[in-house]
Amino acid sequence: MKRIMTNSKKYIALTLGPIYRTLMLAKSSKELWAASYLFSYLGKQLIKEFRDRKFILPYVNDRMFEPASGAGLFPDRYIFEAQEGDFDDLVKKIDNVIEQLADNITCNGSNKKECIIFLKNYLKIYFLEFEHEDTSTLVESCNRQLSILELQDNFNPKEQNNFLSNFFGNINGKSFLANDSFGDTISEDNRLFESLIELAIPEHRTFVSEEVKKGGNNDEERVLDQLKAEKKFRSYHSYVAIVKADGDNVGKTISDLQKKGKPVIDLAKQLFELNLNVVKIVDEYKGRAIYVGGDDLLIFAPLLSEKGHLFAMVEQINLAFEEVIHSFEVKPTLSFGISIIHYKSPMFEALERTEDLLTNKAKRQFNKNAIAFSLDKRSGHHIEAIIPKGQCCIYNPFKDMIDTFLNKSDIKEEKGKLLSSVMHWLGRNKEMLRIILSEQESKRTIRLENYFANSFNEKIHESNQNFLNKVQQFLLNTYAHSNSIETTIQTVYATLRFIHFLNSDKDE
Repeated sequence: MKRIMTNSKKYIALTLGPIYRTLMLAKSSKELWAASYLFSYLGKQLIKEFRDRKFILPYVNDRMFEPASGAGLFPDRYIFEAQEGDFDDLVKKIDNVIEQLADNITCNGSNKKECIIFLKNYLKIYFLEFEHEDTSTLVESCNRQLSILELQDNFNPKEQNNFLSNFFGNINGKSFLANDSFGDTISEDNRLFESLIELAIPEHRTFVSEEVKKGGNNDEERVLDQLKAEKKFRSYHSYVAIVKADGDNVGKTISDLQKKGKPVIDLAKQLFELNLNVVKIVDEYKGRAIYVGGDDLLIFAPLLSEKGHLFAMVEQINLAFEEVIHSFEVKPTLSFGISIIHYKSPMFEALERTEDLLTNKAKRQFNKNAIAFSLDKRSGHHIEAIIPKGQCCIYNPFKDMIDTFLNKSDIKEEKGKLLSSVMHWLGRNKEMLRIILSEQESKRTIRLENYFANSFNEKIHESNQNFLNKVQQFLLNTYAHSNSIETTIQTVYATLRFIHFLNSDKDE
């Protein structure tokens, strides 16, 4: 806690953590949800008594305090105008919330005092009260000071019992977190969250859920074997996507609003509407929104559902984001990190990979506003690509190529042969493609069309000309943007491999 006092209007800024370290404790989908929702729960409890204050960030309304289909809606940072006594009240509130949290975790057991000590040494609940005159720099100043406070780490000098890890491991529908988030919508058997294998197979989820409930997670292999025996199994049934999204240059939008004397809460309101829309979109695609706080999203999703494929869901989220920010002069964008993993993959490794894709790939290459995705097969085969969005003309051909192929009515075996032939052709003709794509733009299009026509001139190719045209366009646009044959081949190949994966019935 910290006080910085002058003679201007008083504000309180609050930050919660350690989020990443806590997420790394999770070993399953339900544990990850609990680890994430814990901080939304803490934020909710801490600001409840201050909800009538004027919040600068985030947008706080009554809807946030209602159960929200399991998704955490409260972010990890808060800024509001303080009244006399609020600082001292917040100090007391933090102690009360930690004590209540320990009570809930231990069910008021004999080790409650030990749990309180653990939580006080583990949680990073930092806040400060200060006075600030220039509203155009308020949020930037707050965030800078909170970031400095967050450098102070908390730890238990002697940790014999990690109460949070144990709590997450035993989480179920009777938990106080479940009641707070799901309300009275928990199933009768108190199952809190689908397993990864249930999330991966939306078209047979009822059957899979019933079988998993009978035999537990150890029966997941048997469930897959039964789908194979009934010829219902597809390769993607063993895989699930972890989707992490984060806004790009949101700080610039906030700075622009403040410089023009416009309330930052207008942006926060729009982002709250986005959060509610994202929960609906993810639900339509049979996924699970783990956390939706402002421009920060964490989602589990199947690769294919009746509604559409994974990247169709991402597109709907992106469109929802663009809709809520269209009225702002300085518009932020949204980047995605997507890790497609086998359902038996260690959760902490999958989260690390997803974070790396978002932070070090999507946000650092192609000037942000991108999708970085990877597919890690159980066999060890890894594919990865970065798809820039915006004005670079790669994103639309990427979507068109996937949509065109999946909408084809050909039998899967024929579609698989087509994909295999195109992928092998890419690998064999890398040097020729380098020569063609290095030509002037006016010449390269014609030469590539001719080369495609000479290479794909069999009967199977005649009925797939539309798809082959999409591949050509994707090649041309990707090279025009990257000016690298290696990046172009990798991007197109990774996309074709993803499509092939959705089409295959092999256990990969």
